[in-house]
Amino acid sequence: MSQTATTHTAGDHWARRVLPWLFDAGFAPTVILVMVLTMTFKSDVFFTARNLQNILLQTSFLAIAAFGMTFVIIAAELDLSQGSSIALIGVITADVMVKNESIFLGILAGLATGLILGLIIGFVTVVLRVPSFITTLGMLVMARGLAREITSGSTIGGFPESWMVFWSYKILGLRMPIWAALAVGAVFHIVLRYTQFGLRVYAVGGNTEAARRAGINVVRVRIAVFLTGGFALAIAGFTLLGRVNSGQPNAAVLTELFAVAAVVLGGTNLFGGISIGGLTENRTTFGPLISGCSQVPAHDIESLKEELEFQDSETVAAVILEPVQAAGGVYPPPENYLKQVRQLCDQYNVLLILDEVVCGWGRLGHWFGGHRYDTVADIMTTAKGLTSAYVPMGAAIVNERIHQSFIGDEGIEFMHGYTYSGHPAACAAGLAVIEILERESIVENSKDVGAYLQMRIRELSKYDEVKETRGEGMLAAVEFGTKNPTNTVTHVVNEMQNRGILIRAQEDHVGIYPPLTFSNEDIDMVLNTLHEVVGKI
Repeated sequence: MSQTATTHTAGDHWARRVLPWLFDAGFAPTVILVMVLTMTFKSDVFFTARNLQNILLQTSFLAIAAFGMTFVIIAAELDLSQGSSIALIGVITADVMVKNESIFLGILAGLATGLILGLIIGFVTVVLRVPSFITTLGMLVMARGLAREITSGSTIGGFPESWMVFWSYKILGLRMPIWAALAVGAVFHIVLRYTQFGLRVYAVGGNTEAARRAGINVVRVRIAVFLTGGFALAIAGFTLLGRVNSGQPNAAVLTELFAVAAVVLGGTNLFGGISIGGLTENRTTFGPLISGCSQVPAHDIESLKEELEFQDSETVAAVILEPVQAAGGVYPPPENYLKQVRQLCDQYNVLLILDEVVCGWGRLGHWFGGHRYDTVADIMTTAKGLTSAYVPMGAAIVNERIHQSFIGDEGIEFMHGYTYSGHPAACAAGLAVIEILERESIVENSKDVGAYLQMRIRELSKYDEVKETRGEGMLAAVEFGTKNPTNTVTHVVNEMQNRGILIRAQEDHVGIYPPLTFSNEDIDMVLNTLHEVVGKI
């Protein structure tokens, strides 16, 4: 028993001496250095100026938020509202800036918002003695809700040109968001290490009662900590606003968790797959989203070019779009638009990714939607029609240049996949579907019957209730211009279902996506019934 107790004491003594050195003096930088060296040896492009600058650019606003979170955590508090606060600050800054055509007023409004949010959290937490976990959780919901209320769920754009020029400006090859993060980090480090306020933050967080007995105004320090965090969030909001070039109510989702990870663990990140989508309701509901993704108006080649130049095309990985917008409303592109996008991507050395989940496998009368518009993508994403939905399967199809980058000297080098990747049953179904498509000339049938569908769908334009008809191949939509189009859509879909026909309901239009095996007679049955229903509205 005596020997065991002695061993424990010696181990405890060793830990007390070594662990502080590991975690405070050199362990974290050493781990980061090892990770950087590992990635450098594994990838030729990791330790390049372009890639490192892109990493810094993408994480600049997160770093600023983490600097503010540092004060909060040192003071033994927590702020779960950072992401929502950044979104609200960005929305208010954008709204004031655009409406008043004044960058100064926008920045003033954003700073005031950040400080007010910090003051509210500080007052409720410190004076009313509500735990910061609960206070900031409530602020998370309220700030995000207010941001969405101000914007009605959409984004705010149209900033003064000088605002965009400032954030895209480079000093020593680094863009302004990176310099903003470096500046805030330097100032906050000085404040924490070399000022009375910083020392008091450490004292309050280390032992609140001891700090109080030493004469420190604990209440004032703790409120000041949240004010400091609010100031950091305002700068983070400006930085993100300058990067994405729009005030987004759904921006910075889960930033607070990334900031906590950066402060406590050294940094980690989680990403969602809705980031590049154009449907606002999806981005609103899901997250966290990848920072650094932006959307441009559909079928506007000049806006795409401006965005590539504004973001600096060297930091842009890819442009992704659907050949025909399907769930977004069945909007075919202008005839030469995809060719222009292809040319633009080639000009700026950016990959072109076509989302062929809906348009692929014959839906537009061609094997893939890009073929309809004489455009070849670098990467195609596909599913659904690949197995005719009999077995779940998706695929990413890449060109030879990208494929070669996955191959090492000893075979496949890019180790990436899912538990059921390449499942034999799914692959068998996919091969069977492709064989049937070829044997029964289904793609050719889709082209012929799709042309007939487009002719018949245009006939519905004669009704006053119909605002527009549009489509391409075996995709068609009827948009309603009634006083309440959502109610009209619901009525039409229900009536069609009562007659044994299923069509897709969207907010202001119905979608007609017939099977590729349909004949002209099948199209007549659907369209004649739709005429009957719409004619009785």
